[in-house]
Amino acid sequence: MELVSPESPKMYDVEKIGGVDCTIVDDLQGNERPKLAVVMAHGFGASGSDLVSIGTSMLRDYPHIAETTRFYFPAAPIDLTKAGIPGGRAWWTLDVDALMRANQSRNYDALRIEEPKGLPAAREAIDGVINYIQGHDGIPVPRMVVGGFSQGAMLATDFALRSSEAPAELVVFSGTLTNEKNWREFAAKRGKLKVLQSHGYQDPVLPFVAATWLKEMFEEFKFDLDFMPYQGFHGIPQSALTTLAEHLKKLVGWNE
Repeated sequence: MELVSPESPKMYDVEKIGGVDCTIVDDLQGNERPKLAVVMAHGFGASGSDLVSIGTSMLRDYPHIAETTRFYFPAAPIDLTKAGIPGGRAWWTLDVDALMRANQSRNYDALRIEEPKGLPAAREAIDGVINYIQGHDGIPVPRMVVGGFSQGAMLATDFALRSSEAPAELVVFSGTLTNEKNWREFAAKRGKLKVLQSHGYQDPVLPFVAATWLKEMFEEFKFDLDFMPYQGFHGIPQSALTTLAEHLKKLVGWNE
């Protein structure tokens, strides 16, 4: 999902962090340090800049976020150019034929149960970004919002469940349940976790029923869940972005 970047005077930096290229967006002045970090991982086949406009739009539209928050948009380590997707990246490779067969048969058991083969390597990459933020910006995990879209949302969910400390919020845009046995074991130990989850009723890539499996797991373990279904396909609705902005404002201490 490629979001169109609005014109913006905000600062962009692309740095190598934890072995991956990472676009950093903020509007902090001088040597100011952020009070909150937002890490957003893109989906399969997208470019590393796919979600950057989430950050630039929020810095433009919400001054209290701009004054306090730094956004990180890591690019997945796998280059899909040779797979016929120039500029596309992936956190792990997908068996597209298997996904198509699952969509045709409406049988998603394998998607739900199996751990993606490349997830451990992707986990190392996102851990590297998180560790950098802690060391460079002095922001602990409980002051980070960690999320993503589609495959990136799965990676963010995996991090949020496994991390020794819960992030301030987990954001799941069009994600799904996978690696269920391990996720449920970690969820049982997670304790409190704030979650924002959105999914389209007509999603042809990751079906809505798969989103409900994840939703039900969050509810079973008493996570603080905002679930936002919408009429639409595989994407991110503006309503979910507006809700995320409201959550960020609360996290930085702004109450209108």
